[in-house]
Amino acid sequence: MGKNTIRYLSGTGVIQAAAIDSTFFTSWSMIDSDGSRFLLGDQNGILYVLVLLKNANNVVVNVAIDLLGSTSISQCLSYLDEGVAFVGSVYGDSQLIELKKEADADGSHID
Repeated sequence: MGKNTIRYLSGTGVIQAAAIDSTFFTSWSMIDSDGSRFLLGDQNGILYVLVLLKNANNVVVNVAIDLLGSTSISQCLSYLDEGVAFVGSVYGDSQLIELKKEADADGSHID
């Protein structure tokens, strides 16, 4: 991962990339057991979801990253199940959050 780009490098050397705002990720957690979605927490307490888009042959063909909302600045992230994740923080209160499919009025996908 870079400060302005997030990249996926396959075992065959194929690179997929997505542009991001300048940030530094402090934590991550795998959501799906197949490794297709990840939670990423940055230095400002912003939570993102990274999605590896795959074709029918299970080959990554694109990378997408979406902003979910704000949390405490995470030192660790643990995706539990059913849209629930733990945000462990040394800078603020740790949180148990629920990820929502639809954004609220503020654009956040986090309860």
